[in-house]
Amino acid sequence: MGELLAIAGHHDEALGETGRARADLERVHGPEHVVVAMALLSEGQLLVRMGRAREAVPLERRALTVFERAYGEANFETARCLINLGDALREAGEHAEAVAIARRGEAAMEALVGPDSPFAGYGLTGTGRALLDAGQPAEAIAPLARALALYEAGGVDPVQRAATTFALARARWASRSDRAGAPALARAAREVFVAAGPGAARELAQVDAWLASLP
Repeated sequence: MGELLAIAGHHDEALGETGRARADLERVHGPEHVVVAMALLSEGQLLVRMGRAREAVPLERRALTVFERAYGEANFETARCLINLGDALREAGEHAEAVAIARRGEAAMEALVGPDSPFAGYGLTGTGRALLDAGQPAEAIAPLARALALYEAGGVDPVQRAATTFALARARWASRSDRAGAPALARAAREVFVAAGPGAARELAQVDAWLASLP
């Protein structure tokens, strides 16, 4: 239910449902169970989407601890949690740690799925966005471009693909590597966010703000 509410843009209701579900799981399974860690990660991701990344970070750290104890780092859930924790840290302004955690997530995911899997793109996007927001746009271009190529070949969700496209546009603009083409990339991403409806309202607002800031 929480996920459906989030897709519809009802984030406060979704957060309440997610928190209640997590509490129920903790009562049944105890706080160190992997199903609780999955719920913690979902709650953290939702908080990030609501602009409350600092609240998300401790939840996702806790989830990571559970996954690492249960599975080690060579596991899909651990890799996914690392990628999401890196994203939460980036949104919270903890840029140095965000880059380090994102790189761990990228390496763990690629080791599991191989370098040509679309799933590897999630880790590459995490690293690219962390580098971009850490003030290293030139270094962000390669992982973002590679992620986008994997997404386009693998039929990944259009909103995820558009988010990577927008990050690549920002990196190319900030690095001055392609200031002529960057706005067109961002506008292409914007079309996808508009078509996605309320679930992509945050991404749409971000791209509109960025386009409006250009000279």
